[in-house]
Amino acid sequence: VYGPGTGLGQAFLTFANNEYTVWPSEGGHADWAPRTNQEMRLWHFLKARIRQRARERGSEIKVDHVSQERVISGTGIADLYDFYRGEYPEYVDRKIEEKMLTMDKSAVVSIHGGNN
Repeated sequence: VYGPGTGLGQAFLTFANNEYTVWPSEGGHADWAPRTNQEMRLWHFLKARIRQRARERGSEIKVDHVSQERVISGTGIADLYDFYRGEYPEYVDRKIEEKMLTMDKSAVVSIHGGNN
């Protein structure tokens, strides 16, 4: 069971005595493992973003890890948009791009993500 939001909630179910039990986990903190060259570029992009945000908070934390929740929840949704906007600028919708400058990026992606 996945629950993306500001983080990535994960749980698993077991079935016994005719009922399910939900077991929460910290699975969202597991490493995200890129498999293609493009995913490797995304991994480096996200790692740089995480480091930048840490520096902005006054931390010099060394980041060598990109978790699953950094990819598919919270700020990761907006970061994915920024990454793919750079990879495929010819597909950027200018009306959506204008909204990205004035609204919460994650909300804009959520609103328009299913539209073709």
